[in-house]
Amino acid sequence: MIDNNFSFPEINVSVASGHICTWTRKIYDINSDMGMEDVVEFCKLVGHLKHLPRTGWLYKGIENPETVAAHMYRMAVLTFFLQNEDLDTSRCMKMALVHDLGESIIGDITPFDNISAEEKQKREEDAMKKIASLLPAGRGEEVLQLFQEYEEGKTAVAKFVKDLDKFDMIMQAFEYEMSTSRQGQLEEFFHSSTFRTEIIAEWASRVKALRNENCSNVPQSSSNSTS
Repeated sequence: MIDNNFSFPEINVSVASGHICTWTRKIYDINSDMGMEDVVEFCKLVGHLKHLPRTGWLYKGIENPETVAAHMYRMAVLTFFLQNEDLDTSRCMKMALVHDLGESIIGDITPFDNISAEEKQKREEDAMKKIASLLPAGRGEEVLQLFQEYEEGKTAVAKFVKDLDKFDMIMQAFEYEMSTSRQGQLEEFFHSSTFRTEIIAEWASRVKALRNENCSNVPQSSSNSTS
């Protein structure tokens, strides 16, 4: 049972710069504009992503594939450690964490599902509006703005995050080939993407080079086997 009267004591934390951060005050301010039922519902939706497999891997016969949450987490971590003065990395990280949130409601729709692009877009937009409605007004609006910016793919941030989304797919395909005796069998994932940002294109080229090196060292009979 949730105790609606529960409150956090205010804790002041001194940091190296000498500033004082009132962490629990920020937590309280957010929760005061977000009903407890909304908090629980939002947590449940986000929790779905921890267990929702990336459907494309299932279609390729990968057992226990990565989840949507795992995919978004690696994207967010990569943006966090990225050093690029010309890019708003904080916004990139937020967008990486938001771009697939709607799948917590509609699932991971792929081209194999024979759903039109228009219908997919409508479902995603409806799902994101539902999620945003659970959040404090400012946060909900920000989530919708980030999602719309990502979908339009016109800003430098959106282009980077879209490329990062494709790079993570290539990286994951490489990992599956190396760990499941499928060397050379996930070819389509390496040649279905083009990149608009130089740094991601460089990352992808390096992964492809490593893949080619590994595949060239695998006997033909082994590379043609299935797991």
